[in-house]
Amino acid sequence: MSPHHEPELVDDAVEEVLIRCPPDDPASLLRAALVCKAWSRVVSKPGFRRRYAERHRAAPALGFLCNIATGTESAHFVPTSVSFRPPRAVHRKMRVIDARHGRVLLLHGPPSAVSSMAMRLVIWNPVTDEHWELPAPPVAVHPSCWNAAVICAATGCDHLDCHHGPVKVVIVGFHPDQMCMYSCTYSSESGGMWSTHMASSMSFLDLDCYFKLKPSALVGNALYFVFMSRTGPSRILKYDLTMKEMSVIHLPRTRFTCPRICLTTTDHGRLGFVEVGVCKLYIWSRVDGLSTDAGWYQSRVVDLKMLPPPYSSFDGAFVGFAGSVGIIFLATKDGNFLIDLKANRARKLGEDRSFYGVFPFTSFCIPASAAAMSPHHAPKLVDDAVEAHHAPELVDDAVEVHHTPELVDDAVEEVLLRCPPDDPARLLRAALACRRWRRLVSSPAFRHRYAERHRAGGSALGFVCNLGAGFNKFANDAHFIPTTPLSSFRLPGGTATVHRKMRVLDARHGRILLQDVDPRTSSSHRTRLVVWNPITGERRELPNLPVVVQDPSFWKAAMLCAAAGDSGSCDHLGCHQGHFRVVVVGIDAEQMSAYSCAYSSEPGCVWSVRTAAALSQQPGCSFEMNSPSALAGNAVYFTFRTRLGYIRIMKYDLATEQMSVMKIPSTGFYCPRIVLMTMEDGGLGFAIVGECKLYLWSAVLDGSDSGGVLQWYQSGVVDLRTLLPANALKASPGTVGFAGGGEVIFLGTKVGNFVVDVKSNRAIKLGDGRSFHSVVPFTSFCVPR
Repeated sequence: MSPHHEPELVDDAVEEVLIRCPPDDPASLLRAALVCKAWSRVVSKPGFRRRYAERHRAAPALGFLCNIATGTESAHFVPTSVSFRPPRAVHRKMRVIDARHGRVLLLHGPPSAVSSMAMRLVIWNPVTDEHWELPAPPVAVHPSCWNAAVICAATGCDHLDCHHGPVKVVIVGFHPDQMCMYSCTYSSESGGMWSTHMASSMSFLDLDCYFKLKPSALVGNALYFVFMSRTGPSRILKYDLTMKEMSVIHLPRTRFTCPRICLTTTDHGRLGFVEVGVCKLYIWSRVDGLSTDAGWYQSRVVDLKMLPPPYSSFDGAFVGFAGSVGIIFLATKDGNFLIDLKANRARKLGEDRSFYGVFPFTSFCIPASAAAMSPHHAPKLVDDAVEAHHAPELVDDAVEVHHTPELVDDAVEEVLLRCPPDDPARLLRAALACRRWRRLVSSPAFRHRYAERHRAGGSALGFVCNLGAGFNKFANDAHFIPTTPLSSFRLPGGTATVHRKMRVLDARHGRILLQDVDPRTSSSHRTRLVVWNPITGERRELPNLPVVVQDPSFWKAAMLCAAAGDSGSCDHLGCHQGHFRVVVVGIDAEQMSAYSCAYSSEPGCVWSVRTAAALSQQPGCSFEMNSPSALAGNAVYFTFRTRLGYIRIMKYDLATEQMSVMKIPSTGFYCPRIVLMTMEDGGLGFAIVGECKLYLWSAVLDGSDSGGVLQWYQSGVVDLRTLLPANALKASPGTVGFAGGGEVIFLGTKVGNFVVDVKSNRAIKLGDGRSFHSVVPFTSFCVPR
């Protein structure tokens, strides 16, 4: 039965929190989506993906791709993100040509082995693991005479989250025998066809010209490639995507004869390049202008020796640059390095110097967008688990990268406080979203605020009962049963759901009281009581009772917080790990008197025994076996029955340890079976079943000077004929337990056991058909620590 829930926070407020998950840690967003279905729906909305990308603007660097020539050449994905791992990190016998807008362009085989009209290009999406092999280009391709780029093909796209849209591949090259340039363009929107454009002979072309398959740069509406010469200076080839025309841009004169450069896009959206000098990086930007001979200026110089941590030398070959996020890749004699220009730090990537052709991979990895692209190869956002088949592996390897400032803890807390207490797994998943949320949830201040917000005394996480009829071998096994089959609460690992040879006595304030009925460990002169905490799995055996108890119908027990009855000292919202008190009340049939025993777990406390006034006016008394005790105000209440069948209530005052007897009002039923309840307002009440109806009664003080006299009124009637199946009402059901301030009632019938939610007016069947005996609901807050 789903208890009454507080309305959850509106999606807009949840989105304001989730939109601040750092984009370079996609696992945090995935874990947040796994908190519950409502959050999963927020993340999976196309509008969320769009706003998430707009907020963070620049796509994060999730890793880089490089070519490694150790034996067989292969393309490798090296992660730099905190948690992103692609489904396939190595592509054997393939080479990286370019990477942009969430896609990677791969070439089958080394470029020197590519024959004319037989080029095999493949587009790979590392987020979804999709591969598209392109048709062969319609031109003869010669080694070292071409380069290629992959870009988004959508018109007017801002490229924030377009890795699932149309794609375009551009090849530029020249024919060494004809000394003329050409370009080929492939677009997924053009039906998978190539278009070819030939340029006239260009004066700079000679036999010494060649291309290196270095990263290209996309600036505005043009692609730029480095064009090399063995005898002259390097130049930049510009390809206009609109006009499909090519032109040449000259590089500035620098202090180095053969500069090692890599093209990039500057922060201001201009063309730039990075040059490697002696332990320094020189960053150049191009001056705005329409002419291909527009000037250059040096915008920044980075002294690599000043970057932490110190290394012997940064003098090496420049291999890659992700300008949008300010990350540079260098290969040196000390190893390979990732340099974060924004954070002014360097991090070593490995000792292997054999990799070359480094292409940074930048993309947003939003779980829902991957699922939308390829439902068979992407993470599925469900409430309980993730299907990891062919999905990006999300791990917690720490990488020092620049994070977007996260939302202040107060705003996150306001969302997490609204996780429903009867679904503790939701709060646990939120705690696993990231370390910051985990620290927030595990703080004592959060646990107390969470309990105060859901003040109903905790949620019904399950109930403990003895199954069977009477005191047979089934009834002497205590079973823990979740409130509903879909309940997310489970006992701690290794904790049994069935306690053999144990009888359930009571449950309250996050603990359960059990009696050992195994004849090997207990006897008529030794009553063994055990206190069990289902949240922590802790079990504590109490000292032997100081009185002899035999027939279970002559005594009852109650489980309480040690501060119960001490007004204002504990609100019982999260006290399941504090001190506790056990109260035992009994009837001495020979002396016709009542007695009580009390035990506290506080240091130095032992069992105390008190004898009450004689029960001469209540001959032949016995306690109601299936009726749990009730705590109301400063007293605990138990029901017992006289020899003539009349129901009476025994009150035990927690402050004075005095006992007294009260009558119940006339209900119109002979020998009724009632269950005492703590009502929603904290007062005493009881429920009774008759004529296919459930009657709820509440008690109030009469307000006179004499005090202590109770008056009763009927507070509610529930027609069971609208809730239970007809065959369940052939015999009058019996009330066997309650939870949630009288909102949830447990009923036993001839055809099974039912739990009735009074507020929602619903009922569901529980268990496997065996009758419940001694049902005690377990209510507590389960907040991760």
